[in-house]
Parts: sequence; structure tokens; C-alpha cells
Amino acid sequence: MEHQEYLRTISEVAITLTGFMGIVAAIKIDVSEWSVQTIAQFSTLLRASISASLLAFVPYLLFQFIGDENLTWRISAALFAVVMATNLFLFLRDSGGNYASLIQRLMFLVGPVILAAVLLSVFTEIDSGAMFLVGVTWQIIVGLNNFALLLISDIRTPEKLAEVNKRAV
Repeated sequence: MEHQEYLRTISEVAITLTGFMGIVAAIKIDVSEWSVQTIAQFSTLLRASISASLLAFVPYLLFQFIGDENLTWRISAALFAVVMATNLFLFLRDSGGNYASLIQRLMFLVGPVILAAVLLSVFTEIDSGAMFLVGVTWQIIVGLNNFALLLISDIRTPEKLAEVNKRAV
């Protein structure tokens, strides 16, 4: 089946990213002090990396049962579209529309375009396999962005941050 090596690499990167989440959680302060924005970033990172790692196995497993590569990619792309739409909805719910950075705002604009392209590939002659790979790669990019935001941001709530700053003076 085409793209197997690429999908294996995607799953390895996604699993590694998921492992790094544990490191971030371990080195950061008490979870009860996390801001709403930080919780949204952490949740987005978790969903994106787990989605990418699990979705990377879908085409291979489906192909074992179906045997038709074109149909396998179309079904995989449809499943990806459901997962991505869910992730977008949950991001909006968790973040309350408050984005951490300009990059995150731009990424939120690109995400629905990728989702639409993947959906089009399910119902048209657009290569579903290629669009599936674009979508899964996008999930890795989303995860990496949120990982970077978690590493560079102060994750405490505004109240805790004010308290820490007051004690420092």
C-alpha cells in the first residue's frame, strides 16, 4: 500500500509528541494553577497527537479488510474529517475563542480549509490518500505548535501570577 513509510513516520512523531506532553506536565507547576488558555493548549496538543498517531494506522488496517486502495483512502479521509471536525469544535469550546498567538489564529483559519479539502477528496476525484496525509501532517503541526506554546508560556492563572509577582517585590 502506498505511503506506508510516511504514515509510520507520522505515528512515531505523534507518539513522541504525546510523550513530551508528560515532560511538560512534570516540569510545569501544579495543574490546579493552570490557566484556561493553558488547559486548552494542553488539550489541543493531546487531541492532535493522539489523533495523528491513531489515524496513521487506519489506512493499513482498512486495506487489510477491504483490499481496494482507493476505497481505503476515501474511508480513511472521511474518518479523518470526522476526527478533525471534532478537534476543531473542542478547540473552540476549550479556548472560548481566546487564541494564544497570531500563529494559532492563522492555524485556526487553515484548519477548516484542510478539513474542506479532505471532505472534497472523499466525494470527488481529488486524491484521498494525499489529502489524508496532508490532514494527518496538519495534526502534527497543530500539536507541535501547542507544545511550543506550552513550553514558552507562563501557565499560571492570572490570579496566581499576580500573587507570585507580588511576593517577588
